Amino acid sequence: AIVYALIDFIVHYHIDWLKLNINKKFNFRADNSNGFWILLGLDQLAHHITYFVIIYYAFNYYAIT
Repeated sequence: AIVYALIDFIVHYHIDWLKLNINKKFNFRADNSNGFWILLGLDQLAHHITYFVIIYYAFNYYAIT
């Protein structure tokens, strides 16, 4: 479980870091750009996909056959 938590932390950190830097580079803000909201949606999608991948690997690793 600790390994999955560490992977989760590292991936989520990089997703948020990327979103922050794209927002800064293109000056995306909630009040001035649809790009902000599109990027927010992509950010959330990436976070959720991360959870699905972690769960998939956890279930397959611990599955009893």
